Amino acid sequence: MKTIGVAGDSVMSARQDYPDQHFTQHLAKHYVTNYKTFARGGASNTLIRYQINQLIEDSVDFIFWGSTTADKIEIKAERAQGHPPNLFDFNYHGLEDVSSLDPRFKEHPSIISNSITSLLEYDVPKVAKNIKGFFVKNYEWRSKADQDAWIIHSTWTTLVKSGIPFVFIPAPDLQIKPRLNNLLPMDAKNIINDYPLSPYTWDQTEVTPYHTTKLAQEAGHGDWVQSGRLDKYLK
Repeated sequence: MKTIGVAGDSVMSARQDYPDQHFTQHLAKHYVTNYKTFARGGASNTLIRYQINQLIEDSVDFIFWGSTTADKIEIKAERAQGHPPNLFDFNYHGLEDVSSLDPRFKEHPSIISNSITSLLEYDVPKVAKNIKGFFVKNYEWRSKADQDAWIIHSTWTTLVKSGIPFVFIPAPDLQIKPRLNNLLPMDAKNIINDYPLSPYTWDQTEVTPYHTTKLAQEAGHGDWVQSGRLDKYLK
């Protein structure tokens, strides 16, 4: 049986508290495939790159990859390790994302990834006191957008070299997206920007962790099936 793999942030993340509602879960059921997701809310483009690396290592057959916005960063946790990091060093344990159920994630992570706002307000109040002034006064947003664009380009190149078919759903980040025009073949058929296939174009009138209505996820699944884009890879 084939396996669909998913990488990304909250837009791409199936949830335990919204069971079997994400469009990628619907697609796995439609094509009768296994389902492996490392997507989770608050994932930075660096973390998403680690997700992709692990999906390749786990030998999935098709990958849904979504990028995120430039305001997501990584910081060292209190239990930081000295070894080169991998996906399972990041903070997943105990979250509601389906990806957190993978037993390889540690109870005490060494790296925390989230939006700057969430890190300052919720995740690490001790750290927030020390770094809030830095982000307010000294953080260089323009170079961060460049870094994220380069990470996305590197991720694209790695996926192409892997030979695993994939679709890329870019986040509509006004800082990153223009930079991708010079790095990626933005007219490629596996880059999904538009309605009805991009979840960023779906109905967002309901507050959910994946930022669209439940009906939009169901309709999006139907549009993907009708498009036939996945048939040659998953049938």
